[in-house]
Amino acid sequence: MISDAQEKAEIHTFLVSLGNTSTAFLYIDGSDAAAEGEWKTEAGGVMTYTGMDNPEPNGGTNQNCLVVTVSRIGDYYCTSILSAICEM
Repeated sequence: MISDAQEKAEIHTFLVSLGNTSTAFLYIDGSDAAAEGEWKTEAGGVMTYTGMDNPEPNGGTNQNCLVVTVSRIGDYYCTSILSAICEM
């Protein structure tokens, strides 16, 4: 889970340092599958910060998982096969 704008910026910087491109999506902890617009962690905690910028979220009930790229955070299909980025 990304907890604030500083952490969001650090993740974007990290992805750029790896040579990640703007089209490479990585899952991050968060979903609104249970209730549209109510983002929760996989453990069930309420997310007070998602880091999404306009026009995100834009997938309605079809896109319920949070993803990150070098340029943005948004909602995406949970059924897609993507890598994940995890917090330690």
